[in-house]
Amino acid sequence: MMLLRDLLIGLDACDEAILWAGQRRVSRASWIASERGDWLLWLVATLGVDQRLVVLAACDCAREALSQVPAGDDLPRLAIEAAEAWTRGEVSGAVVREAATVCYAAEYTSYAGTCDAACAAAARTAYAYASEHDYDYGYNGAYAAACAASTVANADGAVAYGAARGGSLRCGAHIVRDRIPWDLVADAIEVLPREPIRARLARHHALRVEGA
Repeated sequence: MMLLRDLLIGLDACDEAILWAGQRRVSRASWIASERGDWLLWLVATLGVDQRLVVLAACDCAREALSQVPAGDDLPRLAIEAAEAWTRGEVSGAVVREAATVCYAAEYTSYAGTCDAACAAAARTAYAYASEHDYDYGYNGAYAAACAASTVANADGAVAYGAARGGSLRCGAHIVRDRIPWDLVADAIEVLPREPIRARLARHHALRVEGA
């Protein structure tokens, strides 16, 4: 069974995730152990798990922020609903893009702007996939949606903010797992081309030797 660290290096994951992986194996247990919703969304998006499920998971995360939206401000909810409608084949990517654009514009005029940004991020994710747009555009949207609760937590001070963010990411991890079961992740890993992973691993180890 492959080391999770090797898979993450091969997929060009962030250093923090690689460090967390340690000696863990690619397994259901590792999938369950992660408390980072943003990492899980990154992984399923990178592995090519069903794009609609990735969008729905991002929407689920973003919905956590809706309780902080002032009464009468429907833009964040509409952005999420547009993205969800895309997953059902009910609207085009252009509709989703418009919802995300309007919601992001509200970010600069609303004191609940972080809510707007998080919800628009889910719509941005759907738009990126619907229009076969830049992959990074879609992933960044999913990442922002996964971090939604941390940006809307009314916590004072860096320590409190850090605690709120940690709690939201743990919540986000549960949300992603509820939407995307391990078996789908395992299937995606099974068919993953191995040569690019081996090549990145070789470059990684070579750089470590040079830096030693």
